[in-house]
Amino acid sequence: MPDNAQHTMHIDTALIREWQQSGDYNYLDEVVEVDSATTNSTQVVTKKGTPSTSFSIPPLAVWCCVGVLVLVILFFAVRNGWFMGFSKKKSKKKEVEKKKKEEEENETTEGTLNQEEVFGFDFQKLTAEALAEKDYAAALKYTYMQAFRLLCEAELLTWRKDATPSEYAALDTGVASEPFRRITAAYVRAQYGHYEVTEDNYAAAKADFEELNNHVNAITAERRRKAQEEAEEGERTAREKGGEA
Repeated sequence: MPDNAQHTMHIDTALIREWQQSGDYNYLDEVVEVDSATTNSTQVVTKKGTPSTSFSIPPLAVWCCVGVLVLVILFFAVRNGWFMGFSKKKSKKKEVEKKKKEEEENETTEGTLNQEEVFGFDFQKLTAEALAEKDYAAALKYTYMQAFRLLCEAELLTWRKDATPSEYAALDTGVASEPFRRITAAYVRAQYGHYEVTEDNYAAAKADFEELNNHVNAITAERRRKAQEEAEEGERTAREKGGEA
């Protein structure tokens, strides 16, 4: 290589080193300016030429990301019915608890019927007095007692010391069975289950009693008719035998 070429290369290299060390031409600062202008977050080159790894995110951007994430979660929760499922489970739990409570309330321990109370009171009078005071629970009780005594007098039931109202209702009393069972159910519910008795409840029990009374009267009338026929038949037979004699 010619001498002048070597000298030129030597001068160029020397000049470059001089420029880099000069305060008028700061190469590293220009690099920082270029990086800052082209990107929001890159590695920053210091004046010593050592890359800095610090990374800074504005707080507002962080909260925006969190807000978007929360909205996405809520969207999928509503879309997939997560809240509805939780609500249904809670509602179902309340329904089960309510049903259990009702079953516990319906569990009653029945007492037996006192013989003196059944056969020793004027229930028609007591019922009228209870209705005058709008005590429908008492009126229902007296109506049941009157129905029970009516069946006993018709020999369709027999009083027993250890029998409960439900046990009497389970017995077959012919056509009177159904209305008596309904009256018994209403009486047991009010007397031992402590349920409120409204005017409508009593009216339904009264209608059942009237139906039962009609059945008992029909049964009693049929018995009398048969007894009459048997008596007449007996007299006829006796006369025939007397005539033959």
